[in-house]
Amino acid sequence: MSLYQSLYYMSLVGGLAGLAAWALTTLLAALFRFPAFAPDLIPAVLLGSFMGGLTVGFTDHWSGNRVMPRWVLAGAGVGCLAGLLGSVLVIPIRESLLTHYPVLVRVLTWILVASFVGFALGLRRARVNRARIGHPVTGGLLAGLVSGLLFTMAGSSYPDITNAVCFTLTGVGVSCGLTLAPILMREAVVQFVRSGDVRAQSKFGRSHKQWPIQQGDSYIIGSQSSTASQTRLGPEVEIYIPDSAIASRHATMFAKEGRYFIARHQDSRAAAAMARYPLKVRGRNVSSAQQLQHLDDILIGRTSLRFQILNKESE
Repeated sequence: MSLYQSLYYMSLVGGLAGLAAWALTTLLAALFRFPAFAPDLIPAVLLGSFMGGLTVGFTDHWSGNRVMPRWVLAGAGVGCLAGLLGSVLVIPIRESLLTHYPVLVRVLTWILVASFVGFALGLRRARVNRARIGHPVTGGLLAGLVSGLLFTMAGSSYPDITNAVCFTLTGVGVSCGLTLAPILMREAVVQFVRSGDVRAQSKFGRSHKQWPIQQGDSYIIGSQSSTASQTRLGPEVEIYIPDSAIASRHATMFAKEGRYFIARHQDSRAAAAMARYPLKVRGRNVSSAQQLQHLDDILIGRTSLRFQILNKESE
């Protein structure tokens, strides 16, 4: 799946999450009376839960990892807490401003809830690059602003339709922030070329999978599957390649000060590991940090990758 295909499908996932949250909110509102002190609490919690669970599941599937139920549940839980916190923060704003500034209250409600949900989902990418926390927050803020204004203008005339559209827009905005910002801000990519391992070739050969890189990013490359990861929110290996000649944690790729590097992971630096698990750049063995140049060929295990600096492509 290409980067732009992932954006398309991620937008669908975000929109579906928002729509599902609206549908369940509408059903619950018909069956029960929402608490008067926090009318936005249940919708915000549901939106955060659906966004967290579905986006975690899709991003893991897109990255080539197995979708782990515990991570999906963790994502739903984190999203739920973020929605809850956003709706709680709205309470004092509503009490002090609703009488005189109802439009402002509605807009701030959507902005706060969407931004908090975006922040929670961005935490999962903080290990790669802390700046990536801001991507879904920005997407959530913009989507919340549009949703709040839309609800203010059309909510009284078409409440059900407007609510559905606002929930969907919020989901799309947060998911686009998660996916679109790294695509737009990427400065280099690593592209799958071919592999002598049938599993890796089958997984990435047709799509020629790409992984985007921007300054500040740091990726672990390896064959460790999701089932072996010990983290609570996501896989330990960000670039997962199922190649038997690739170590569980084989290499790290990182970008800093305008340059790009690949190095052996500390777990595969022993002499036996270096002999068993190859890592070469331009045909030369890598034993320490190796700076990458445009169109460098990387051999990791039995898998060939190609590194490309994007601004070089336009020169």
